[in-house]
Amino acid sequence: MIKCFHKQFGEALALLDSKDKAKFVTEFNEVSDWFGDYSQQFMSESQNLLKQANDAIHRG
Repeated sequence: MIKCFHKQFGEALALLDSKDKAKFVTEFNEVSDWFGDYSQQFMSESQNLLKQANDAIHRG
């Protein structure tokens, strides 16, 4: 499972490094479609987690 995550994460990083915005948006939308009705909930939760991480970094 960790190997699979590592592979997927590496592919995501390569996509970001390529600066191919259109491909990034396409892949992002495919993931959103895969999550279906939960995609908005997961997006909100992700934004909250990122905000908390950012706040923690700037606090200390």
